Amino acid sequence: MDGIVDQGTGISVQPGLMEINRTGRRTGSNAISSQKQEAVTMKLKNGTWVLVCDGSKFLLLENNGVEDIIDLRVVAHDQAVNPATRDQGTDRPGRFAISSDRRGTTQETDWHQLAETRFAQDLAEKLGRWETDKRFSDLVIVSDSRTLGVLRSALSDQVKKRVRGEVQKDYAHRAIAFIETALAKE
Repeated sequence: MDGIVDQGTGISVQPGLMEINRTGRRTGSNAISSQKQEAVTMKLKNGTWVLVCDGSKFLLLENNGVEDIIDLRVVAHDQAVNPATRDQGTDRPGRFAISSDRRGTTQETDWHQLAETRFAQDLAEKLGRWETDKRFSDLVIVSDSRTLGVLRSALSDQVKKRVRGEVQKDYAHRAIAFIETALAKE
């Protein structure tokens, strides 16, 4: 996805989708200057879906407010049980011979990370089904960096066309009121 990523806020601004305000400078998402961004305003249309997720939980919200006043309501949610790798693994790493007097080991499988990746891929499939059923027209993704990377690669082209913005923050375990406030400030 092409866009500008603000390193301070972690927001990926796609041209024409969000409004960036700069004091005394040009406004609009295409405005790029060497000065630091002072304020970024995220405006969500009524009916925009906001996906808040990490590797084991997702919260799908719909904006029932207007562009300036965000009012998020729950559409769907899910949380996977994903214990730590030490609780899932059953054996020590495998060994192999490097030469007659030396042995090497293979890296232990990170079962926890594999489960988080599968969770994000399954979530991308759900979004694809919901897009096919025409359940949403605009989508904003709020996720930690690792899950966001998995989602970007797993989302179908049709869903990618509906993504209006990304916020690289881990808000999956936060209250909806906090998410509303945080998005209003983004």
